Amino acid sequence: MSPRPSRILAALTCALAAISLAACSGGSKAISTPSVGDESASQTASAKPSATSSASAAAALQADAVKAATWLSTTLKDSNHEVSTSGGSTYDDPGLTIDTLWAMVAANQVDQTSQIGAWLADKAQIKSYTGQGAKAIYAAATAKLGLALGTPGLPAETDFDASALLTGRLQSSGRFTDSSSSGDYSTPTGQALAILYYLQQGTLASLHADPVQYLVGAQCKDGSWPASFDAGGASASASADADYSDSDSDGDTDFDSDSGQDTGTDFGADDDSTSTDLDSGTDTDETASATSCVGDVDTTGLVVQALAAAGGQPKDVLSGAVWLAHHQSEDGSWSSSSASAGSSVSPAASASSSGKTASVNSTAMAVMGLLSAYKVVKDDRKAIQKAALAGREFLASVQNSDGGLPVGASGTSDARATAQGVVALEGDDMPTLLGVEYAPTASPSVSASPSPSYGYGYRSTYGVGSGSLSKDSGR
Repeated sequence: MSPRPSRILAALTCALAAISLAACSGGSKAISTPSVGDESASQTASAKPSATSSASAAAALQADAVKAATWLSTTLKDSNHEVSTSGGSTYDDPGLTIDTLWAMVAANQVDQTSQIGAWLADKAQIKSYTGQGAKAIYAAATAKLGLALGTPGLPAETDFDASALLTGRLQSSGRFTDSSSSGDYSTPTGQALAILYYLQQGTLASLHADPVQYLVGAQCKDGSWPASFDAGGASASASADADYSDSDSDGDTDFDSDSGQDTGTDFGADDDSTSTDLDSGTDTDETASATSCVGDVDTTGLVVQALAAAGGQPKDVLSGAVWLAHHQSEDGSWSSSSASAGSSVSPAASASSSGKTASVNSTAMAVMGLLSAYKVVKDDRKAIQKAALAGREFLASVQNSDGGLPVGASGTSDARATAQGVVALEGDDMPTLLGVEYAPTASPSVSASPSPSYGYGYRSTYGVGSGSLSKDSGR
């Protein structure tokens, strides 16, 4: 892998200038877009904050991110990896460790980054996490680990060849599948992680099939993505696939996809025993039943990032971002539960009546999706920007005194929630954090707004949910 510029130097430059990290690429190519999400959400849509107030808001959120990362460092065993407990047993957790790695990179915790990277590069961890130790290959976990070891600024060296493993699991349809004695548990989350991996390596265009179009084909008619592909392509269960979608009691998604060893949700999709089996993730035909494809917040947030970075899919990215904005609660949060397809009840009201609570993991995933979409779409940019900021402000509002973040709106600090929350608080999206260059794309001139029935709460004040999302002009 070719060397990339250090993200640390770029981030320090941003800090000295007191501007948002969202305006810094962190990768090898700067994204020429305005700072995302640093205008106070309490301001009216027409207000134009000064550069000083925007910089102050950005600095405050980033300071919260550093505090959260500092707490997160205390959860590491031997200062280099995370552990989890399930069924009374404690085990080393590579998936959560990767999430923590990315949080440390986002918050520029250089010492912790080096130690974690070295632990992940160990052959024993690689075999255990990706499934090779059990003579299996889990595509999502393989992609997540490949992304982690390729993170800019990471000094660890390894002979782990994620490309060879993933290419061998790429079907002619464009879908990355698992190889294991227990079946195929591949999901849209794992597909998105694999796309990001090949974008990071700069080899997406050389693949023998098109994984991007396969992922686009899994989009629901309302603009969202489901937690699993349809039963015809693989098991309808989302189990054993990723950490950006999970298996723990919070129902959130982590930054990965793994073999089911993880009991929580990381940046991906893992063994999710609490998830609903979804049966029609690939049907986007207009004649499809309105209830055949149910969107998932965590999955949609990650998929939007992958497609935004891949380029060429601005309409799909925009509709995904609009769906996320319409399913944001009035306090700026998102719930981990999927919204019912075709429902005319606002997500905030639905969450309240069903006993669902805000999810820090889901909020972070949605924020990152919106930040990523902002970089490539033409329409509804102001609404997308404001929704992202509201999400970041919610994360800051629930931060505990010890610096960590809870799973929901309150509670003790949680490592998984904190890891994802750090990245969102910093104003980062995953492609930028991972050094992925956004591919050129032509922005669409379309209205991707869902039903006007979603016009609820504070979002109507800035154009989201009023039947037609506002364009940048005139706002």
